[in-house]
Amino acid sequence: MALVEMLLMHVSTTGALLAAVLLFLVVYLISISSSSPEEGKDPPGPKPLPLLGNLLQLDLKQLHVSLWELSKKYGSVFKVHFGSKKVVVLAGYKTVKQALVLKAEEFGERDITPIFQDFSQGFGNPFDTTQPVNYAVSNIISAIVYGKRFEYEDPKFQDMVNKTNKNICMVGSTMIQVLRNVHGCRVCLGESLARMELFLFFTSLLQHFRFTPPPGVSEDELDPTPVVGFTVHGPSGPLFFPLGSSVVLPCYVDELLLMEDLEVEWRRTDSQILVHLYQDGESRPEAQQQEYHDRAHFFIDQIQHGNFSLRLDNLRAEDEGEYTCRVYSQQDYGETLVQIYVGRLLVSGSNRPVSAYDGEDVTLNCSVDSHITPEHIEEVKWIKTDDDILVLLYQNNETFPDSSHEQYRDRVEFFTDEIPKGNFSLRLKSVRSEDKGVYMCQVFAGELSANATVVLERLDDDVQVQVMSDDGEMTRK
Repeated sequence: MALVEMLLMHVSTTGALLAAVLLFLVVYLISISSSSPEEGKDPPGPKPLPLLGNLLQLDLKQLHVSLWELSKKYGSVFKVHFGSKKVVVLAGYKTVKQALVLKAEEFGERDITPIFQDFSQGFGNPFDTTQPVNYAVSNIISAIVYGKRFEYEDPKFQDMVNKTNKNICMVGSTMIQVLRNVHGCRVCLGESLARMELFLFFTSLLQHFRFTPPPGVSEDELDPTPVVGFTVHGPSGPLFFPLGSSVVLPCYVDELLLMEDLEVEWRRTDSQILVHLYQDGESRPEAQQQEYHDRAHFFIDQIQHGNFSLRLDNLRAEDEGEYTCRVYSQQDYGETLVQIYVGRLLVSGSNRPVSAYDGEDVTLNCSVDSHITPEHIEEVKWIKTDDDILVLLYQNNETFPDSSHEQYRDRVEFFTDEIPKGNFSLRLKSVRSEDKGVYMCQVFAGELSANATVVLERLDDDVQVQVMSDDGEMTRK
């Protein structure tokens, strides 16, 4: 009996499933065979399945690719079904533009995107953004000025913002405009209280900060003396310029000064010769020393910005020295010193007699003016001018002994420890008879070059050195 009931139950279940499938097919056939007048206006598209629509024909991970492939078959306007939802797809820029611009009414009933639907559920209730915006702006200012922000719920912060707002409202109120016309002694208690509140607020704020000196500076090295007025700035050290060039001597202030009664003068510190003067809003070339006429100039358009630098053209050897830039203003006065060196490359030989017997070592002296630092010296060459032979080469802070002619190889060298001092003297070992002749020490530094010439003569059993100056005069040492 139980077996019969199980068979009947199985048969009834199978029949129900077959009936459902049959009903599903009937509905599908009816839906694809019947078409209403409205459906006749629909664009072409793939046939949908009941309930599923065209989901099985689409790659939901790359939906745009699937729709683009369908547009190749059904055109730039076609329809697809996402489940039971019918969607019209526009493919291509021209089609979208035509639909949105020329047929806006037909496309005006599009469904709203769900996320925007959620955003719009404000229920029509207004809300005030004044306080949140005030707190946000105040926090931004605090972060920029103090490097710290406050929590919006901080009572001190809220109290400060509220008092500031009230103060601004009071200043802009009608009553304040009326009070300016009321005669007599006027006292505003609120102003005093506001100042006190501000003082207490900033005092409590500064307690959270600790002053630390700059890197490499100890607290004992700091000068706590207050500086009144303005400070005139110049270069951090001496300046080196080549002969004949146009140079700028820096002089400036950080803060803007009143142009009224502003006076700037440049003088030679040693002789107090007036190099250039700015007075009564213009340059005074007639007051400058004749030797600087048409050579010393201000940057007139930069003076209002606190730049009082001096341009000196056609630099001469006698321009070398110290200059004073002095600025006078209604508030105060200040000055700075500028030391310049003219890039004259001076190379000198030995001032002492040098002699050696055959087989001994001899030193040919060559020293560079101390104004030119070794790192600015690009090349030093010792040459025997009689035979145009390279004796030894120094280039880019390095000695090249392999560059020496075979006659001098392994017999010449610089005094390495003396090079930082500008000493490029040459040591010639084991003097031979063929070593006699004229030797030249050539020095190159940028656009500058100079040389010193040394004559080496062998007289019987000894060697004598002569120094020849640039003018050709020979001196026996």
